[in-house]
Amino acid sequence: MAGRVDGARSPRIFRSVVLPVARPVMAALFMITFVRAWNGFLRPFIALDMENPTVPSP
Repeated sequence: MAGRVDGARSPRIFRSVVLPVARPVMAALFMITFVRAWNGFLRPFIALDMENPTVPSP
């Protein structure tokens, strides 16, 4: 509302208000996504070796 009173239009409000507020949320989402992807790669890498090259069925 304050942006509208100051005369800012929607793109300016988005760039000046919404993006700075959403930046920590985007960083946390990126970190969670990265860790999940890394664990999806690392878990089979640790579990498999030359003697047992396939993933056992659960």
